[in-house]
Order: sequence, then structure tokens, then C-alpha cells
Amino acid sequence: MTQPWTTLFQINRAPLMALNLQGVSQEMADRAPAPGVNSVTWILGHVVETRRWMLKEVFHIPNRSSAQEASGLAGLSVALDEIQAAMAEAFEAVPDWRAPRPHPFLNAPAPLEEIVGTFLQHEAYHAGQLGVARKLLGLEGAIKGPS
Repeated sequence: MTQPWTTLFQINRAPLMALNLQGVSQEMADRAPAPGVNSVTWILGHVVETRRWMLKEVFHIPNRSSAQEASGLAGLSVALDEIQAAMAEAFEAVPDWRAPRPHPFLNAPAPLEEIVGTFLQHEAYHAGQLGVARKLLGLEGAIKGPS
């Protein structure tokens, strides 16, 4: 059975990030969509690095990604997919999601499910940022509500 956390992070990746990246050129991705707003490339790089950091600090799994220095939309996309697979493997190996572990942000013990939930919320925020950046770049919103 697939671990629910694997599914939740995969939803962030596709459809949310994937839809928001449709039609975004490399040139668009590399420039700030508005003054003081991070570029699409920066946002994706931050998500990649945060996922790597979670695997290293929370699951004690070193980075195995071949896209270690990923850059550009294509490289970051490959890195996200590789890290998604590593996360799925790490999540499946957890014997007890409620066992307390040191929380990397709070410096206090917390159940692993709460720690991973913090990372999921952080990533979902950045998936939303991609949607805002897309609109600021002049593209139509990619995620539509019911008609």
C-alpha cells in the first residue's frame, strides 16, 4: 500500500506544480515576475533543496540524486522526480509515524507525522507561489475551480 504522505507530496508535484509550470519558458522562469517576488526557478530550487534537507535531517538519508546541482526547469523537474522516489522509499520504511523524533524547526520532540506535515504545508505554500508567479508573468491561471 502506498504511504499517504507519498500521495500527498505527489499531488504537490503533479498536478499542482506541473500545471502551474505549463507554458512557462525558461526565460520567464529565470526572471522575477514582479519586484520583490522570487522567480519560478528559485521557488523550484527551494522546493528541491527542502526535500533533500528533509531526507537528510529527518530520515538520515543522504542525497542520491543525479541532479545534485539541478538548474533550469528541466533539471529541477528531474530532481523533483528523483527526490519524490527517494521520499516514497523513506516513507514506506517508517515503522511508527507517531514515534517522537527531534523536530528540526522546533528543537523539541514531535511525532514524525507532524514533522512531515510541516514540510508538506511548506511545499504546498510554494506550489501556490508558482500559481501566483505564473499569473504575474502574464499567463492564465492553470488550476481551475468547478465551472
